[in-house]
Amino acid sequence: MGPSAARSSAAPRWPPLSALAACKSEGASDGGSGSDGQSDGTLSLSVVGLSCIDPYNVQDDTDISVCRQVFDPLMTYDFKKDEVVPCAAESVSANGDGTVFTFRIRQGATFHNGDKVDAAAFQRG
Repeated sequence: MGPSAARSSAAPRWPPLSALAACKSEGASDGGSGSDGQSDGTLSLSVVGLSCIDPYNVQDDTDISVCRQVFDPLMTYDFKKDEVVPCAAESVSANGDGTVFTFRIRQGATFHNGDKVDAAAFQRG
């Protein structure tokens, strides 16, 4: 979608919200507190429109959301600290001119199947 297809900033954005609010019926339940759920169960979700699960190639919100649940990135954003922090990486350092970054992978990190995570897992190509 190019710039010419973008919505005008003057276009009203409240109709979809009011339509969504009208969908709640009388006597509808909010689902309860969730305190009676199981901690050792399995949660299954359906995802519509998943087009890619390669974290290098994800392009849309659905793919990004799924990949964030499956893969740990080297770095992530900590909203409480308001900064980028290590995730799968233990630390990151840069050379003097900021052209080469070295990530140290967190010790003991494993994939879902138990295989050890190493630097080769993050290489592309």
